[in-house]
Amino acid sequence: MSLDLGYLLDVPFDWHSRCLTDPTPFFSGKAPERAAAIEACRTCPLLIQCATAALQRNEKWGIWGGLDFQYGPADADHTKARKKRKKAQCGTKAGYDRHNRLREPACQLCRHAIASYSAERRARRLTPA
Repeated sequence: MSLDLGYLLDVPFDWHSRCLTDPTPFFSGKAPERAAAIEACRTCPLLIQCATAALQRNEKWGIWGGLDFQYGPADADHTKARKKRKKAQCGTKAGYDRHNRLREPACQLCRHAIASYSAERRARRLTPA
């Protein structure tokens, strides 16, 4: 898939120089910078073309054509990217809790794990310190 930026050739450079010369605010994690980038887009004659191209490319983050794609890293330095949460494994209390959160019946491994966990808790509670 090639990136088609042909729509940039129809407009004098001074109109789109803000996003091309300093893209930092357009990919910032700071709300004031992102708001300034959106405001800059509002006066750009390429607003529709830029937004359309970003949607066609399935952009994941940044300001494109005045649209805010917020699914990328939390800041422009890429230092605070979200960590994906591990799925709770069956056969553990966390796995049993996950079944409950999803409102599904617990598997046999998880039922056994919660029974063991509950028995251990009862034993600790009944044992004098």
